[in-house]
Amino acid sequence: MKNLGLVENKDFVLVEASRGTEGRDEVVSLGGISQVPFLVDGDTKMYESGDIIAYLQKKFS
Repeated sequence: MKNLGLVENKDFVLVEASRGTEGRDEVVSLGGISQVPFLVDGDTKMYESGDIIAYLQKKFS
């Protein structure tokens, strides 16, 4: 995200989602499974890091 010029807490928010955290519960609630990384961008939700990278590069490059 930094390579794309995105600024944390301005352009995106990182949520702590370790096991047992509220963030992990949110991941399960939004996506249905307990897996990270997990990206939420409006209606877009995805888990796979390669897919997340490709999505962000396409959207912000």
